[in-house]
Amino acid sequence: MHHRTAYFAAALAAVLFSGCSSHYSVRMNHRLPSYQGSPEVLRALSSVYISVKPEAPVDLGKLGKVLNALAGDPAEFEASAFAADTAAGLFAGGLGVAAYRVSPELPDPLAARFSPSGLLSLAVSPVRVSVVKTEKNITYKDKSGAVKAGKSATWTYTAAVSVQGSLAALPGGAVVDSWAEPMQYSEQNNHGDLSASDWYGQASLKAAASFAARVASRYAGKPSPRFRPVYFEKKDKPAKRAARAAGRGGCGSSSSFWSARAAAGGTWRDLLGLAVCHEAAGDYAAAREKYLAAREKSAGDKQASGIRWAQIFSDLDRLTAPAQEKNAAAEAWFGRRVALLPLAEETNSIDGPPMLREMLFEALAAGGYAMQPLAETDDLLRRQGYSDGAQLRGVRQDKLRKWLNVDAVITGDITEFGEIMAGVYNRRQVAGGFVMSDSSSDHEVWSSSGAVTRVKTSKSLGGGLLSQLGKGLYERMRNKPLYEEAALFVRKISGSLPRRPK
Repeated sequence: MHHRTAYFAAALAAVLFSGCSSHYSVRMNHRLPSYQGSPEVLRALSSVYISVKPEAPVDLGKLGKVLNALAGDPAEFEASAFAADTAAGLFAGGLGVAAYRVSPELPDPLAARFSPSGLLSLAVSPVRVSVVKTEKNITYKDKSGAVKAGKSATWTYTAAVSVQGSLAALPGGAVVDSWAEPMQYSEQNNHGDLSASDWYGQASLKAAASFAARVASRYAGKPSPRFRPVYFEKKDKPAKRAARAAGRGGCGSSSSFWSARAAAGGTWRDLLGLAVCHEAAGDYAAAREKYLAAREKSAGDKQASGIRWAQIFSDLDRLTAPAQEKNAAAEAWFGRRVALLPLAEETNSIDGPPMLREMLFEALAAGGYAMQPLAETDDLLRRQGYSDGAQLRGVRQDKLRKWLNVDAVITGDITEFGEIMAGVYNRRQVAGGFVMSDSSSDHEVWSSSGAVTRVKTSKSLGGGLLSQLGKGLYERMRNKPLYEEAALFVRKISGSLPRRPK
């Protein structure tokens, strides 16, 4: 609200004073970094590596039950989505992101491979979810028109975390910014038909996006319109025409006019007009030089007393901070051609492992990897006599890369993919592990394993069984068994690989 008020005040001033006094205003459509502290922070964010470490819930026994009653039940944090949304927010805000990753440890051991300008480490507490019912007295009319008294209930669902952030400048590792912030995401409804955990299962991605937006807003650029004054003496008709043209967006001819005057030893007004045109053109170094000269030459002139010099130079500092620098190490990592091999599996599922492979392929392609099409990978392997992931376990990695003409290969083994239904009890589980090796070494450069297990106990035998059978039938008709669990599993696996925003 404050920024909106300031914007309209500046716009109103431009309308009121342009043309009826001895100056016009030139609008600058800047996008300025939000962070206004040390310039070292913005330099560290010019090609930053983001590491997210979700803290695992701790079993506190009886004390834990008391804590849960007070703070809410623990739930699984969508760390991969949080990392991706944070990176996207910083990148969209004009900052540089070399890569981002969910890491089991901080500092992230893979960060050094990207030679980043800074390391943003985000430690996230376990999510606490809760639901609170509130009631208020209301009056209403029934069908006959009689006024009745009653109560209206609202259920507020909340997911809460605490995020600790630390930004280190590289090389060197000096911490240039650190902070801790509690965050909440809430939704309301008027029927209260969901438990807190069921609600969070539906809202977890929205909650992660909300938390990520809070982190990104600390640093990322925002539209910040500015209105720079250009002055003239009332008797100076050519200067007035130049100022009017600049105020209407025509800095081209005005810049030439003020440049000629400044070269001939012009006034501070000429230097100021030239500085404003340089700023409008994005030549911030030249703008700074002329602003400094104009400020020095205008000393003691009452007409110049209203110029906001501090804001001008602060804006230039933020505009000239490094942003989205090219990162050769990141380009090398993401420039490699990668093949995702058929998955080895120890399950009875026919559709599950191939579906997981397709989902992981799409996630990695979206994360910036140059993926070899799956059909091409399969065709090249068939030429060597291989069609099943289990057959590839004994093949040397350098041979696989040569056959496929790629720089890196990812192999995977699915150990669980299935559902158990026993009366009111329902368990759905997906588990497995993946390994990447590249041409730099036949040893793994990345590995990750994980599991997603969801257990649900229905209140009634008949209703629970029908619900389970109906959901399973619907998924099989779409050839997407255990789709929700599979999607979460893929987010976990892909999130542990470095990715970058597009």
